[in-house]
This record gives sequence, structure tokens and C-alpha cells, in this order.
Amino acid sequence: MTTRELIELEQTIDADPDIIWEACSTPRGLERWQADEVEGDVVPGRNLTLHFAAFDTTIELEVLDVVPGESVRMRSGTSIVEWIVGPNKITLRHTDTEPSEDPEGLAASWRLALVQLAHALEKHPYQARQVTWVVREASTSAEQAHAFFSDRTALNLWLTSEGEIGGTGSEYQIRLKNGETLSGEVLSNDVGRDVALSCREYNDALLVLRTLPSQNSEQDRLVCIVWSDWGLSDEVADVIASRFEEAVERLGHLLENTGRA
Repeated sequence: MTTRELIELEQTIDADPDIIWEACSTPRGLERWQADEVEGDVVPGRNLTLHFAAFDTTIELEVLDVVPGESVRMRSGTSIVEWIVGPNKITLRHTDTEPSEDPEGLAASWRLALVQLAHALEKHPYQARQVTWVVREASTSAEQAHAFFSDRTALNLWLTSEGEIGGTGSEYQIRLKNGETLSGEVLSNDVGRDVALSCREYNDALLVLRTLPSQNSEQDRLVCIVWSDWGLSDEVADVIASRFEEAVERLGHLLENTGRA
């Protein structure tokens, strides 16, 4: 069967092409934006293993082609992903012989991944990322959850006491329930899907609000806060995670009481 193109995305990155290439062609580079842990070699005929600790999940990738400094092509099952590095940008192509059950969700996940890549390379080139996932299952839809991620009144019910989150590229300032202020840039506000914020107070850490499909029920989704930082101590990261755990628990209860949109 002829491979059918599903997604093609381009992301501007204000970084040297060598830095972008390293992030796409080495396990340590891929850990900065693509997965929690990566093992293997980016060499044609060899495999990479992407591990996501929060879900105890691994993805096996077969490396198909590598053009040094230019492109990498990998396969997982019927899917083929290609990253093409250009001056101050990266292009992603995702093709598959089988249609996705949620093509918009798949595209949104890739858009978010590219935003994370750009932020990591522009603000923290060559630095290792520490990532913390806070996850809860809830009866909701991606669109409904996004309303709680972006609407000022809905945010105040579970995460904030003041402030709002605007569109992609805008500045934001919010006060969390514990009184702490976060501010920075809205790196992505993907309508109906995900929100990504830089956090100046924590050395340009990255705060992502998102949902993912649940493996347990087609009627539910996973609501997630994903916190990525570069250079914070484990103690500080643990305190931040505990705050978000409380917030996600509040959000889960709200979504269950609200019902699916």
C-alpha cells in the first residue's frame, strides 16, 4: 500500500543548524524535547527506544535513513517520521499507511513537540532537561479540557487566583492558588488542545497543559501538567510537582462534575 502523508509541519528555531541537528540525531538531543529517556543509536538499520516514565510506555523506532546535518527518517509500525533541518528551522513529515483515529490530536502533539524543541534550543542549548508529568484520568473531551486551560474564569476554579492566558506569542502573568506568580510568553495556545508557557521565575522552565487519550476508556482522557526545567534542584522540582498534583486533582473533580462537552 502506498504511504499516505498525514502531517507536514515547519517550526522556526533561532539556533545554529548544528544545534538543531544534534537535537534530532542523538539520544541525548531527543531527550531535550521528544521523550523522557532515549536509548540506542541514530544509525541506519539500528533502533531507538523512547521511554515515557509517567505512563511506563516505550516506543521502538527503526532508523531508516540519515543524511548527516540534514535529515533523519525513522519508522514505528506503519508510521514513518522524518525531520529535515534547515537554516533556523525544522520540518517534520509524518506519514502512515493507516489512518489515525484522531488526526487532529496527532497533529497537535507534533506541534507541541516542535514548540518544546524550539524553546529548549533557544533558551537552553545543549542542557539536559528534567521533566515531571502530573496526570489524572477524567471524563472530558480535549475541547472541554482546553477551556479549563485557557478561559480565565475556568482557570480560577483549579489553577489560578488571578490573571489570564492569551494567544500564542502573547505575554502572560498568572497568580497560582498558593500565591506564587508565574509570567513569561505563551509559546502555544492550540485551540481545543494544548497550552505551553515559558516561566521566567524558574529560568525559562516550560509549563504545558494538555490532554491525551486514555488507554482505559474511550469516554475519558488524561489531563496532564508537564513541567520541564533545566538546572533546577530536585528539591525545587519536587515542590513544584506537589503543587501541580493538587491542581490536577481539583481539575479532575471539576471535569467529572461538569460532564463531557
